[in-house]
Amino acid sequence: MKQILLLLIIVFLFISCKSSVTSEPEGTVKVSGKIVVDGHPIDSATVQIDQVLNWKTTTNSEGLFQIRDVTRGTHNFRAFKKLSNGETVSQTTELVVGNEDIELGDIRLPIPPIFYPLDSTSINSNGIHLNWSNTFDPEFREYKLYRKTDPGLDETTGDLLFVTTTTSDTQFVDNNFSYGLTYYYRVFILSAFGKLGGSNLVSILTPVQNYIVNGDFEEASNQVFPDNWTYHPSDSEQEYLSISTVEKYSGINSLHLSLLDSTINIFGSHSAWMHQDIETIGFPKNIEYKFSFWAKSEIGKPFVYIIFSGDNENKYFEVPSGGDWQEYCTTFILAENVTNIRVHIAAFGEFRENFRIEGWVDLMDLSIVQ
Repeated sequence: MKQILLLLIIVFLFISCKSSVTSEPEGTVKVSGKIVVDGHPIDSATVQIDQVLNWKTTTNSEGLFQIRDVTRGTHNFRAFKKLSNGETVSQTTELVVGNEDIELGDIRLPIPPIFYPLDSTSINSNGIHLNWSNTFDPEFREYKLYRKTDPGLDETTGDLLFVTTTTSDTQFVDNNFSYGLTYYYRVFILSAFGKLGGSNLVSILTPVQNYIVNGDFEEASNQVFPDNWTYHPSDSEQEYLSISTVEKYSGINSLHLSLLDSTINIFGSHSAWMHQDIETIGFPKNIEYKFSFWAKSEIGKPFVYIIFSGDNENKYFEVPSGGDWQEYCTTFILAENVTNIRVHIAAFGEFRENFRIEGWVDLMDLSIVQ
């Protein structure tokens, strides 16, 4: 009798130990499924629940995965795969876990759109023209177009430019950009189940823009003074700034600065100058800009300077006499508090030589440094 009782106890312990090893922990289930793209299984795709390390795995060569010990409740399920061409496809959805194991079956990641390359023909006065391929995913919900000024672009870091729920709506013109900067773009596709696929990354370097209007002085409606500049003449008819077609560095015109004054008073009204105001409120800030121009002088010193609103670091240039055409330039960081840059060109009495100034300025430019 004792031997039978001992045998029953041993059998009971064996069964209990075996059960504790092979069964799932109490209150947990197994989640499994298959990851496919365009009907084909995807190996080495990452599958994760709630970003928990123990609930993370990769698919095998047949696209199959299995995650054990998932607790009851509502979880976030994500599957994604970075393809060989750099495109990323993913699915994020809600997963409700109960008492039974879950077989998700085929989980179809969307076919990502292909962004067509950008080049100089993609940009014109209307903006940057963007195009991507049409998707034929039956679960399509919407396209989302994102932009950024560096290549680290995804749906969480980029600026959302465009959303459409029409599969054939695969064009967009970005007309809210700054010249002289590089922009990166990517399109993401979403389905009714929250699937997300990212296209390839494309970029374009926008051309440099000269923010000084008529800085080459080629436009002169009255053939005397350049358009888009404000002239401040003195009260002496002998002092003037005007268009010259004789001396120029480039094109057909330059700006001629001439002052002839035989009096001994070198200050006060014995000067003439002009200016142009450039509003910088919408300009990219905290990046480098370059201000430049070409000038020469036969006698005296033409004077050029720029003034920054809200900033004491103004830039001044004196063009020495007796030289040939020469480029003058400076670079600066455009600060947040600067809302206006005023450009001045002047023939000031204090810079005369033998009572005269005779000089020329051409190709004036203010642009972003690339």
